[in-house]
Amino acid sequence: MRMRVALVALLALAVFGGRRLLYPQTSTPAAPITSPNTQSFLLILGIGEKTDVNWDGSITAAGGTILSLTGWRLWDTDSITGTSSWKLTMRMTAAGPNETGVDLYQETGLIVTIAQSSTPVTFNVTTTQGSFSFTSQDVSFGGSKTFTMPNGRLALVMPTAAPLQLTSSDEEEDFPAMAQSGDDVYLAYTRFVHGDRTLATGISGLKTAITNFSFLNRPTGMDQILLLHYSKAQRVWTGPFAVTTPTEDEMRVAVAIDGQGRAWVFYSTQRNGNFDIYARNSLANGTMSSEIRLTTDPGTDVYPAAATDATGRVWVAWQGYRNNNLEILAAAQTGDTFTSESVVSTSPASNWEPAIAAAPNGEVSISWDTYDKGDYDVYLRRVRFTDQIGMDDPLPIAATLSFEARSSLAYDAQSRLWIAYEVSGPKWGKDFGAYDTTGIAIYQNHTIQVRCLMGNDLYTTTQDVATALPGAPNTQLFLPTIAGPYAAQPDPTLAQKRQPNSGAGAPDAPKNTFPRLATDPDGTVYLAFRRPTGSVGISQSAATGQSIGTIWVGSMVYYDGAQWHGPGVLANSDGLGDNRPAILPLGSGHLLIGQATDHRLSPLPNGTPQVDGANSDIYALDLQVSRQQQSPQLQKIGQVTPAAPDPAAAAEAASNALARSYQPTVNGQQMQLLRGDFHRHTELSFDGKGDGPLVDAYRYSIDAASLGWYGCCDHDDGSGREYSWWMLQKFTDAYTLPSKILPMYYYERSVTTTSAASTIRRVTATCCSPRAASGPCRAFPSPAPHRLPEGLLTPTCCTPICTSSPTREFPASRRRTPAPPIRGRIGAITTRW
Repeated sequence: MRMRVALVALLALAVFGGRRLLYPQTSTPAAPITSPNTQSFLLILGIGEKTDVNWDGSITAAGGTILSLTGWRLWDTDSITGTSSWKLTMRMTAAGPNETGVDLYQETGLIVTIAQSSTPVTFNVTTTQGSFSFTSQDVSFGGSKTFTMPNGRLALVMPTAAPLQLTSSDEEEDFPAMAQSGDDVYLAYTRFVHGDRTLATGISGLKTAITNFSFLNRPTGMDQILLLHYSKAQRVWTGPFAVTTPTEDEMRVAVAIDGQGRAWVFYSTQRNGNFDIYARNSLANGTMSSEIRLTTDPGTDVYPAAATDATGRVWVAWQGYRNNNLEILAAAQTGDTFTSESVVSTSPASNWEPAIAAAPNGEVSISWDTYDKGDYDVYLRRVRFTDQIGMDDPLPIAATLSFEARSSLAYDAQSRLWIAYEVSGPKWGKDFGAYDTTGIAIYQNHTIQVRCLMGNDLYTTTQDVATALPGAPNTQLFLPTIAGPYAAQPDPTLAQKRQPNSGAGAPDAPKNTFPRLATDPDGTVYLAFRRPTGSVGISQSAATGQSIGTIWVGSMVYYDGAQWHGPGVLANSDGLGDNRPAILPLGSGHLLIGQATDHRLSPLPNGTPQVDGANSDIYALDLQVSRQQQSPQLQKIGQVTPAAPDPAAAAEAASNALARSYQPTVNGQQMQLLRGDFHRHTELSFDGKGDGPLVDAYRYSIDAASLGWYGCCDHDDGSGREYSWWMLQKFTDAYTLPSKILPMYYYERSVTTTSAASTIRRVTATCCSPRAASGPCRAFPSPAPHRLPEGLLTPTCCTPICTSSPTREFPASRRRTPAPPIRGRIGAITTRW
């Protein structure tokens, strides 16, 4: 990857040279995995507790067989014996900034899985706090049943999807994508291979000062795309089959099955310093075609999404950088290859996160969101193929002044198109701080809306889906969420009312994000989404240790035509917020969900690797929902007319353009003013529960703040985890956009000492870069900081770095070579925590 010079070089390690292959060139298929017919329940203990409480106990199942008993938020003193008993004690989780311990207790519990039974199974639970019983048919998915112990303590039972672990390596398997045709299901995913973990510092940190930093030079094993096959009739998973060679650098994957039964796997891979879209197709036995390359433009190409139309033609859409703008592009299958790319988006502003779906009647639609009028709006285009790709005019789906983004699509059996998208308020990513709260901070007040498109008219369900979604998070996941109405945002008075030495404070509001839609043959609409597991504490349990970010889980609601039901919680979905499931309907009320989990709430039977506290694996979640489906009750909205742009957006755009046009001459050299930001956290920081996903950090820097350079993002590259660091620097590369923004390899160093360096809390700079007639240039500040009052640093400006290439704004000597070395940890600022 392209190496960047540090703006502040407190630690600089750039590794060049050879690479070590840490994984074989091909992935040998593992033994087939049989998927039993099962059902599962969450058994949650200690809801609302505020003290250490012992919940040792046992369980029996009359009329059924318990197949597995696994933990939910276990601690190091907890244990499970077989499938019948456990020793569990509630503990207080670690406090985040400005938090006291009174509300920092988190629930504990178990995931109980039994063989599927057509007759009720009676569970008898005995604990040190009391006993209770329930049956497998007492409550359906989306509901729960609470039990009060004689001493007033609470337990809860909730049906969940039955989990089946598909990967079990010590590496990081992530980003699942699925497709089905007939008996065949294909699941593609990314595997990241760690470097030598014996050299990792681990979650406990270091006891002595480091004097030799050479261990940080170790290479990673990098990424590989793998593919699993599932036979629905045989209930057997086979693979994984290698789609790409190891030591690649992958940015998401998609899969679709063509009319010949071939599974086309699309992946964004960085080679020779640029992310492009590639594809291969596979048969059920793992026989792979040769790789084909779909993009050759020097602009980045990421986030592929794929679908198969009613004729068996595969379509793929993705985000690409063309003509100094992020666009949505698409290609269609023509036999063993694909058409040249077509531009789907129409705005000269950034376009993000495409979704694609195909209808039984032959229709194909692509949706995305655009920053066209200074806020994110969702648009959709229907596409078709004759001898080339044709498109209808774009349709606005959601185009108010609010944040409307991250759409998901699903057609039902009647070819009605269901559209889900994420919503926040106006002025998203704008000013929100101690002295100005005229905007909405990233990850404040996020919820989800659902629309149904018939013809060109939009409809909504008679019950607003937002009323079925969780409200503002409570201190524990299974406590009732905080209901609205919520305070309006933006609220300029928050800054005006702020007390000295305190933050402005964001009001309570929901945090529901990353919608995923599916429909079953009966027309039931399923909406999966992510939610945090509580509003306090950091992501710690003694089973997994302090680690990356807050813990989010997958949840789901469903619409039976009359009302929305739920939410239900999906076990083994714990992980980051940006952890998107793949969902397939297997039948009426029956879903198969491909889900990544990092085991921070659901430790592995043999223990989650303690070296860095987490390990990502792929699970197949089997969900069966009992419901009475009817024709959907819909209320017509009609066609959407986009709101007029906020006048402030035009004024800000003019101000940004003026700043970018400022080119003073200093000492005979023409300079270019660059604006930037050094301190934007994400979900990867241990205190990141209010900071949002990594992709939103780049939405903010590219669009909301219109920066020229950017230092992203987190404490110790995500608590020093190699995988977090890999993802952070992957995004740095993927969103290096010539003529628009230059991100940098960066992290915030966190220490517990009281040394002088630990008082540094911010780095600010106004940097200039000389321009050369031979082509565009960028500059980096020299690493010669000067101390300022109140612990601030400012680097001196500027050391020029130029290139004569008109398509790259960084020198070849600082790009990643075709045989990629390890990404370098380049720049840091230090904080005392």
